[in-house]
Amino acid sequence: MATNTIESAKKCLVCQNEQKFQFKKQGFDYYRCISCSLLSTYPLPDSASIEAHYAQARKDGNYGLGREYMKYYIRVYKDFVKKLENKLHSYNIRLPGLKILDIGCFTGELLELLKEKGADVYGLELQDEAVKIANEKLPWRIFKADVLSNAFPQMKFDIVIMSGLIEHVVDPVKMLGRAFEILNPGGILMLQTPSS
Repeated sequence: MATNTIESAKKCLVCQNEQKFQFKKQGFDYYRCISCSLLSTYPLPDSASIEAHYAQARKDGNYGLGREYMKYYIRVYKDFVKKLENKLHSYNIRLPGLKILDIGCFTGELLELLKEKGADVYGLELQDEAVKIANEKLPWRIFKADVLSNAFPQMKFDIVIMSGLIEHVVDPVKMLGRAFEILNPGGILMLQTPSS
């Protein structure tokens, strides 16, 4: 009997509930969880496929787009910092001196804004060119490392930021678990992702 592509895929990565086929794009089937609405590819791409995808994106001008539209990104980052300051203010806490880790910091613009506010900033990034650019702005603060590894200074942070990252992660539950491991008690995890 032939399999119907509308059949449910493997369980949702986040909540382990059933997923239903939504559409096909660039050789991947996309499924949405019927419970939490997570949209994900199936089968999940392997590490080699993911690296090839990002290598091609860099080759096709990923950095050029970033530079071309930086004024828009900066506006978003400034808004992000303002939201963080407002949240901290509600706890009677200020940014100066807080230890912050930005996972997937790209070229470091968000960290620069936080440093200007007095924060003690660090970043993790996997793309070589982005690490180089970010380290020019924030020497000895940016590490070419995956947060799931130990290839960066093992310390606790007051705030962990994942901006535009979670949608690129194969195992979001593991990533979030690791973020909580490196947070100080009472720390803040700030997560931003596109809405659709």
